[in-house]
Amino acid sequence: MKYMKLNPNKSKCMLIGTSKKLKQQSSLNIYIHETILKNVDAHKLMGIYINKNLKWNVPISYIYNKIMSRIHLLKCLTFYLTYDMKKLFYNAYNMSVFGNCCPVWANGSNSEKSKVNNIKKRAAKIILKRSNGNSAVSLFNELKWLSFDNRFNYHIRVMTYKILNGHNP
Repeated sequence: MKYMKLNPNKSKCMLIGTSKKLKQQSSLNIYIHETILKNVDAHKLMGIYINKNLKWNVPISYIYNKIMSRIHLLKCLTFYLTYDMKKLFYNAYNMSVFGNCCPVWANGSNSEKSKVNNIKKRAAKIILKRSNGNSAVSLFNELKWLSFDNRFNYHIRVMTYKILNGHNP
């Protein structure tokens, strides 16, 4: 039986802790076959950006930029698409980004969660052809979307149900 070998050129290391603790520590010096691993402050792991302070500003910024580029594309295509096609486009290209690991990175600050809700609101206004002045709640209700907090709560409840009923480890 052969074992997986680490490639030192593709591997990275990160020291994780509070800002105060990290200032007291030097960088990690980890070697694999006489090659030192590169120290990083943030790294993408299984689709989620993790930073050395375990704060969620990096993944939220990543999600924000990714979705904003897709919303810009939606805005460019809006004149060629029907309402149903715009909704389908948004759901197909953006909801997976919102949904991935929502229970994990939803512990960001209120300002970060507000940032995510604002881009959802922007997409809703494009799909519904609305101008400013509409509340996010009314837009989300019309599209049958959950706000970020409600989506987070939904995912936590589903996960809890599955764990309690033996459907998840």
